[in-house]
Amino acid sequence: MRVRRAVGVALVLLLPGVPSLAGTPTARVITVSYQLPGGETTGTGAYVWGSPVAKETARADEDAVTVSGVDRGGPVALAVDLTHRGVARRWVVCAPLRLVVGTGDVVAATPLVGRCANGTVSSPLGGHVTFSFHKRKPTPRPKPLGAPPALRWAVLVGINDYAGRTHSTVGGLGDVAVIHKALLAAGWRNDHILVVSGDQASRANIRWAFDWLVQHSSPHSFSYFHFSGHVCISSRGSCPSGHTYLWAQDNRFIAENEVRSRMSHVRGYSWLDVAGCEAGAFDIHSQYRLFTASSRASETSYESPDWRQSYWSGLVWDRGFLQGYADDKGKARRATIGEMVTYGARQAPLLTRKGSRGPQHPVVRGGNGAWTLYLPPGG
Repeated sequence: MRVRRAVGVALVLLLPGVPSLAGTPTARVITVSYQLPGGETTGTGAYVWGSPVAKETARADEDAVTVSGVDRGGPVALAVDLTHRGVARRWVVCAPLRLVVGTGDVVAATPLVGRCANGTVSSPLGGHVTFSFHKRKPTPRPKPLGAPPALRWAVLVGINDYAGRTHSTVGGLGDVAVIHKALLAAGWRNDHILVVSGDQASRANIRWAFDWLVQHSSPHSFSYFHFSGHVCISSRGSCPSGHTYLWAQDNRFIAENEVRSRMSHVRGYSWLDVAGCEAGAFDIHSQYRLFTASSRASETSYESPDWRQSYWSGLVWDRGFLQGYADDKGKARRATIGEMVTYGARQAPLLTRKGSRGPQHPVVRGGNGAWTLYLPPGG
């Protein structure tokens, strides 16, 4: 018996009665020729006296096979054997047969002489058997549930030196610098981070920065707004009574209700982070909005002259994220946002317990502790 094997990656011959695989160009097709039958059939079963003319093993990326035969004598009956995990099954067919296969399954085919179950007579005179293996569709990788860099936006406001006789802060610019560094380390795009600092941090420019964040936000974006500088209440500054204010560099003020209103127009997910005295007064939070503040609405917040940062930002961003103190395994640049702010909230009262106005107690509300800088919510 002469056997000719042809293996291809696409069906190059359309056989009569064989389903076309034009839509599956990655199918593996094996064609084996024969001259004589290897068994017989009575229509209800098959007796095989020779070995199969075609035998093949399914590969890991295949999930089905179509077995068909073409013979010069006309319709040909085939005994098709499938062995799965050591258990063999047999079908006797006079038409193409499609079988589900798994990795390592062995399929074999033997041409038969006799009569098929539908009465068709099989008189093999020589022809070929074809196995058309179908490639398993790859399991789609789940899309990351988060905002990619293109959908992340940040505004960083930091003020050290104020106009006129307003006393300077120690850590406004240091806070902005360390947060900027951390965001870049987490894959944020530099052109999506707006820094408003020094004498550029006027009331008009801070309002413009809020608008910039609103305009770039979308239902799928993640937005971060940070302010580090003075916060004003009438008993401790020249601002009007009745509100708590962000204190701009030009000694103008933005009241807490205006801050909440502007942040409420930021679409998607957001994080408002305020480092300043009485920072808790700016609270706006929900399951989509994280709010963090360096102290409660009635408390002073402190800065570290040694760090050149506020205690809050130094703990959350520098020590917590960049140095790894907030991560449960102590790995630098791996802590979640939840771990970062939890670490800062726990450590700040300890470091400021001897403060002249009592310790500061940071505020953390809304959002989700599982949020990360590397893949913040959104997307």
